[in-house]
Amino acid sequence: MSRKVSNTRNKDKKQSKFVLRHSPKLVVGGLSLAVLTAGFAGSGTAFAQASKHKAVKVYSATSTSSSTSTTVTAQSLKWIVAYSAILQMDSVNGATVAQSAFDSPNTSIIVAGNPPSAEATWTSKFILDTKSASSLSTMMTATGWNTTTGVLYDPEHWSYTPLVEQLNVPGYVSSMSTTLFGTGHNLIVTPALDLMATLAPGQPYTQSFISLNIDGLAAKSADAIDIQAQSLETNTTTYANFVTNVANEIKAANPNAVIYAGLSTNPSGSSVTAWQLYKDVLATSGAVSGYWMNIPGQGSLCPTCGTPQPKVAVHLLSMLGA
Repeated sequence: MSRKVSNTRNKDKKQSKFVLRHSPKLVVGGLSLAVLTAGFAGSGTAFAQASKHKAVKVYSATSTSSSTSTTVTAQSLKWIVAYSAILQMDSVNGATVAQSAFDSPNTSIIVAGNPPSAEATWTSKFILDTKSASSLSTMMTATGWNTTTGVLYDPEHWSYTPLVEQLNVPGYVSSMSTTLFGTGHNLIVTPALDLMATLAPGQPYTQSFISLNIDGLAAKSADAIDIQAQSLETNTTTYANFVTNVANEIKAANPNAVIYAGLSTNPSGSSVTAWQLYKDVLATSGAVSGYWMNIPGQGSLCPTCGTPQPKVAVHLLSMLGA
C-alpha cells in the first residue's frame, strides 16, 4: 500500500477531551459547543474521533522564519495548483514559468478527469477535488480515478458542503481516510476559515479556528492539510501568525502530515501584489512545506473574486526563481 497512515488515526477516542479543550462560549447554531459535542459522542463520525507580464528580476529568497536560514525557491516548495490556474498563467505568456515551478513530483495538479495531454508528460502528480465527502464513492468509479494519486477535500461554509459535514469536518475526514485506505490515493484536506460561520457564529474566525483546532483534528486522519489563510495574506504578520499557529497544531496531531498554506492572486476580489505574496512565503516557509497557488475568477464558487490575476502568480514564481 502506497499510503502512509499515521498511527494516530485510531487513537484519541476519549471524547470528553474535546469538550474540555474548548471554550464553552463558542456556540454552533445557537448551541453551546459542549452540548453540540455531546451530541456527536454517539456517532461513528464524532468530532473528537477524527483521527502582467514583463521580465522580472530573480531574487535570492532567504527565509529566516525557522531556526535555520534556508533559501526558498519555487522548485524547493511543494505546490497545489488547479489545471485551470496553469491555463490562466499560459494565457499571459507564463507557460515557461509555470512548467519550471510545477513540473515536479512536489506538485499536485487538480484536474477534473484524466490529466491534460501536455501536462501528462510532466512529473507532477494529479489529484481530484471535492467539496463534499458524500461524492467520494462516485469519484472512485469515474473517469480519471486511475490516473490520479490523491483526493482534495475542500469543506467550506457554502452550499457545496452539506451542513452536517460543516459541523463535523474531522469525522468526515476520518471516514474518507478509511475509504481511501489501500487505494494508493492520498487525502488532502483544506478546511476553510468561514466554517466558523457555522461552528462559532459571531466569534472572530481566526481565533475560533485555532481554539477549535480544526486542522489539527482533521490532520489525525489526513495525509496533508492546506491552511486556508489566503484571506489574511495582505498583512504578512497576521498571515504568518495564523499559519504558524495552525501548523503547530497540525504537527502536534500528525507529525507525518504535509502542510500547505493558501495563497491567492485576488482573494475575494482584493488587490494583492506578487511582492506581498513573496513576503508571505518568506515569513511562513519555515512552518509549512508548500503552498496552494489560487488564481480564482468570479463565479458560483467565489462571487466576489472578480477578474483572475494570473500575472501575479507568474511574477511571484519568477521572484522565486522559476
